[in-house]
Amino acid sequence: MEQHDVTLNAGHGGKDSGAVNSKVKEKDINLKVTLYAKAYLESKGVKVNLTRSTDKYDSLNAIVKKCNAFGSELVVSIHHNAGGGDGSEVIHSVYHGEGLLFAKELAKQFEGIGQNTHGVGVRDKYASSGQGDYFTVIGGTTMPCVISEFGFMDTKDYEAFDTECELKGEGEAIGKAICNYFGVSLSEPIISKPIVESKSNPYTIRYLQHELNIQYNARLNEDNIAGKLTLAECPTVRVHARGNIVRFIQHILGVHVDGIFGTNTLYRLVVFQKEHRLGRDGIVGHNTWKAILKV
Repeated sequence: MEQHDVTLNAGHGGKDSGAVNSKVKEKDINLKVTLYAKAYLESKGVKVNLTRSTDKYDSLNAIVKKCNAFGSELVVSIHHNAGGGDGSEVIHSVYHGEGLLFAKELAKQFEGIGQNTHGVGVRDKYASSGQGDYFTVIGGTTMPCVISEFGFMDTKDYEAFDTECELKGEGEAIGKAICNYFGVSLSEPIISKPIVESKSNPYTIRYLQHELNIQYNARLNEDNIAGKLTLAECPTVRVHARGNIVRFIQHILGVHVDGIFGTNTLYRLVVFQKEHRLGRDGIVGHNTWKAILKV
């Protein structure tokens, strides 16, 4: 089977901090997201080259030289924005081509984990001369290259990526976009099939009560009413959990329902916890269940 390869550039580094706020420097979170993306891609069999794996400075020309030496099929330069905005944007070459196709896929993945778009979301930028690309890493590389700007560090938008869970979600969204671009399968086996109560919405409180009775011998009255008795039987649910209770949680969070507590579910859960002023630990415990069931 053909092995695809990609080069990831963690923007800035060393003496170049990039954007900063009162908590972090851009160079540091760029590297974290890059490493999360690398781990995800390697788990799918994609070869990953890094322009840096530590807090190291390279000039833009040196970065371009590294990218071209690797000779990958694609380059993704990972950054975070500043300047008083909101949302993600992906920058591609003014010559469009494959870079534009990947940029659209990456923007789609960012939207899929709950991040809105800044402006048009996908754009290019001409050099001041009016010819060629403004950004050195895009204009100087010999393969398709995009710059990923997930969000703004100097506004409330920073809350979309201010935890490790969210940075991991961002990294894995980049990984999924790359896999989709290469045509690498993301599928995982699903262990159980959902119990369908109604065509319009099978994931009711009765659905949850039925699962609690089957899995935990809860002996609940399956009355479709979320009360204290139902809350008391709800288990702690963590990343990598699978099954019908995860499906119920995914339905409430508004993510794709597949019964697998993966990255997208984790990211949306942390957003849900933030919205309900709960501890953002990415775990469905008692207080999170209270918010889900509105008890």
